[in-house]
Amino acid sequence: MKVDESDIIAGLQKGEEKAYEYVFQTYYPLMRHVAANFLSDDFTAETVVSDVISHLFERREAIDIRYSLRSFLLTSVRNASINYLGTRVQRMEAPFCTISDGKVSSFNSIGHTHDPLGRLLEDELENEIEDAINSLPETTSRVFRKSRFEGKSYKEIAEEEGVTINSIQYHIKRSLMILHETLGKRLR
Repeated sequence: MKVDESDIIAGLQKGEEKAYEYVFQTYYPLMRHVAANFLSDDFTAETVVSDVISHLFERREAIDIRYSLRSFLLTSVRNASINYLGTRVQRMEAPFCTISDGKVSSFNSIGHTHDPLGRLLEDELENEIEDAINSLPETTSRVFRKSRFEGKSYKEIAEEEGVTINSIQYHIKRSLMILHETLGKRLR
């Protein structure tokens, strides 16, 4: 029996349980597959898909599906996955922003300086981060340090280095990617 997509969309807008069951049974595996391709993590993919379906329910009155329910759902999952990756990069960048004068100032999320084990872990992490930054290619390391330690804008660094802002963006992106690969497991 062929299901009329416009009935499903209308059911979603009304909050009908059968419409959401249909979406879940019909599209969940594909949505999860799309999210997993972006995120390379099944658990996170399932979480993102669940969030998309929850958001669909929460915003049901405002749903504006013009072409295809399938396209709408897959686009929503793709966008949610990209947003998740963006916030993950921001979370990765945040600890590096607390670095000053070439040294990590404090990682309160690991432990407090009053806790000897926490301080030991902080010191160990500081050394790992410093080693990782030192292992970057020379120009990339220099650009990263100017951006993160000295607080200089991309424009200022570009002028100092005699390159374009796009080059600076490339070096920052490259340094974050390398640092993520090097320190990613440690920071999780």
